[in-house]
Amino acid sequence: MDDLIPFSELYWEQMQTLVHSREELEAEGYRMEGLTGEEIEGLKRCRDCGCRLRKSGKKKPKPKTDVEEDLNILDDEDDKENDKEKEKKEKEKKPQCRFHPGTVVAKRFTCCNAFHPHNPPGCVEHDGHTPRAYGPNELEDDWTFYPTPATPSPDTRLAVALDCEMGTSFAGDAELIRISAVDYFSGRVLVDSLVYPAVAMAHFNTRYSGVTRGMLETARRDNACLHGRDEARTAVWQFVGPHTVLVMHGGKADLLALRWIHGQAIDTYMVESGRDMGSQKRSLRSLAEGMLGWRIQGGEHDSVEDARACRGVVHWYVENGL
Repeated sequence: MDDLIPFSELYWEQMQTLVHSREELEAEGYRMEGLTGEEIEGLKRCRDCGCRLRKSGKKKPKPKTDVEEDLNILDDEDDKENDKEKEKKEKEKKPQCRFHPGTVVAKRFTCCNAFHPHNPPGCVEHDGHTPRAYGPNELEDDWTFYPTPATPSPDTRLAVALDCEMGTSFAGDAELIRISAVDYFSGRVLVDSLVYPAVAMAHFNTRYSGVTRGMLETARRDNACLHGRDEARTAVWQFVGPHTVLVMHGGKADLLALRWIHGQAIDTYMVESGRDMGSQKRSLRSLAEGMLGWRIQGGEHDSVEDARACRGVVHWYVENGL
């Protein structure tokens, strides 16, 4: 595939048929509006192990009919036996909360000397979780979503391929650490920058992201990075207006990390899901190799390479009349 994709009205019309509806994006998990109070509540985590403190979600039992009441009488004896089994299982239950109270020094936990890269289970166990204390509006502020500005900039493109790399914050959330955007038709790299997180990080998923703590610290010292997701989002908005088509693979995670609401997207993972392919065949690596003959993601991911590959896959769709 040549780097330049010539624009034509016919090509653009065919490409538009691949754009997902709002309903399709919402069903896939894309945010089309801000979080509700209940959703914010569901983001709260355990102070110790960091897991989400989800509600049980148990529904109230429906009123029983006379027939069901009669059947319940017959089941009473069985219920007594079942209760004994339940009590036994309760005693054998694994602890709900496991964590390391120490910190990581030279890749080992100070509490138990376990090797951190092997992701060892926690050395301390609790039967229940301890809710973390949050400041006023802390979660609301952190999880505010921003729609693409209604007034586009002079540099707005028709379509942009986007890919992000993420690490994991101490809060347990995916946090943006690199962002790349490529103009769909010209192939020009519009944005490619490390993103220094505004929150404390547990790890950088270097095996997959290709980003290390050292790279980020050097970039910050040299003023060669974006600072936090807000700066990253603003940098991309220079080229993306409300009608720009974002081309992504599994892009809901990228937009979630950016806290960004955008309603025009082609997600190649979603397109392949509609073709009833196996989950392995839906990976960007498999699509790039099968459709384009490209070998990507041989080791660490490269977000520019991935954005270009996603662009190439969509071009294949258009050229082959998918």
